[in-house]
Amino acid sequence: MNSFQEKILELRKSKNYTQEDLAKILYVSRQAVSKWENGISYPSMDIIYKIAEVFDISADELFDSNDVRINTFKNNAKIKNIKKTSIIISIITFLVLVISIIGLITARKAYDIGIGKTLDDPKDFLVGFVVITSDSPKEVQLDIDNIETSGYPYLIRNYENNALYDDKFGLFNVVNASQYIDATIYVNSNLFRYIKICDIYKSIKTQELYIDQASTWFGLYNGSTISLKKEGLERIEEVNYKLLIKTINTVESIKLIEFDINNNIINEVLLDEDLKEYTISNDCLYIVFEEKQKNAKDQYFYTRDIITSAQINEAYFYSQKFSNDKGFAHNIIKVVPTLNN
Repeated sequence: MNSFQEKILELRKSKNYTQEDLAKILYVSRQAVSKWENGISYPSMDIIYKIAEVFDISADELFDSNDVRINTFKNNAKIKNIKKTSIIISIITFLVLVISIIGLITARKAYDIGIGKTLDDPKDFLVGFVVITSDSPKEVQLDIDNIETSGYPYLIRNYENNALYDDKFGLFNVVNASQYIDATIYVNSNLFRYIKICDIYKSIKTQELYIDQASTWFGLYNGSTISLKKEGLERIEEVNYKLLIKTINTVESIKLIEFDINNNIINEVLLDEDLKEYTISNDCLYIVFEEKQKNAKDQYFYTRDIITSAQINEAYFYSQKFSNDKGFAHNIIKVVPTLNN
């Protein structure tokens, strides 16, 4: 019987452990412990460490000094220490390399700034969009100089004045004009089948606006939504556009009609783009907005919206649409009740 066999048997009995007890502590089988004590097999190095820990001795005490396994055990420990030291040296070398690279990049940037250069030239940034309508996908000649008189709906965000916007020729209704732009665009379905959203940019070098017409044509579908996400590099911000497309027929006229409690007409007025506010009569029970429209077959038909005086309360806002050769002009009329003294 060799030293390891004697040592493991002696240690087990000193603790009054059965082979089964020791096997459970080391998470091995009872047969494995039996083979160790009978010299049939030996545990792995990991198990040897666990045995030494259980009996509170050093691992080399499990072997006789003349046992060749003690030299294998010691060499293995040395190899582990060498590997650990190599890993630490590799990590330190890598960190030094990374710090050196960062230092070079920082120095390069500082040098470029010092001589008045930047690594990346700033790009032009997005300030708005223009909506172009057409009966077929084709080239449309449009530049920023004639955008106000072109008849096309457009929007320009003014960064210098707290993100104000200009919808002077608003053929659409803009809900929000900060970082999220929600707009409803009205298009004459009798005249047009396609729509294109072109970006309006501001040049960093010249501070001038220009139109980028590199856009895709969209087929017109009533109630369809076009979602765009753009990023202006100068201010590092995203601009999200959600454009709701509403196609309607040609609007010939819009009439406002007042009715009393007996359903008699009190007053009626033909609306135009110059009318911004209308005051209803004291006897008015409800009003009707009557739109006379014409379809693609030149057939006339009417649509009517009924608004009761209770709905008006302090004020009611009605969206008027006026046909033009580009789509529809959009105007809001404010309807208010008569104020009694």
